[in-house]
Amino acid sequence: MREYQASLGNLSKIITTLVIAFMIGFIVMLSYRNTVEPRKEFAFATAFGLFMLMLPVITFFYRPKAYVITEDALLIKRIAGNYRIPLSVINSVAAASREDMRITIRTFGNGGLFGFTGYYRNSRFGRMRWFVTQRQNYLVIETHEGAKFVISPDEPEVMEDDLQKSLLQ
Repeated sequence: MREYQASLGNLSKIITTLVIAFMIGFIVMLSYRNTVEPRKEFAFATAFGLFMLMLPVITFFYRPKAYVITEDALLIKRIAGNYRIPLSVINSVAAASREDMRITIRTFGNGGLFGFTGYYRNSRFGRMRWFVTQRQNYLVIETHEGAKFVISPDEPEVMEDDLQKSLLQ
């Protein structure tokens, strides 16, 4: 069993910082505005502000922290619970370049807050499920059923070799 780190890339760091700063500023503005001019909308604004604070919390708990190859599965470690891909269903694993992922569209998921997670699509790979922390070091894992998963370990070549060896056993 070996663990491969999933560091947050610069774009994710920038997006995360900007979103959290915006949300804090928004909540401070709502609080200040209500103390200067109490309004009936305060309950709605408070509920909306709390909802907005839940988004970074949820994405933080579901962000990929690391990838682990066990005897029988690839685990994507997350605080909210690991995502498991059995080795028996994996057909192939291959590195993908930034050019391969150039025009990728997010169809449902998170686009940069603590990483890129959810469902994405592009013309080269079709529909994919991303567990990515940086927009480089892509590894595309394809199952026998045609499902595709994308991960971004800090050491993609090492992980690809180790995963290939695990698939041959």
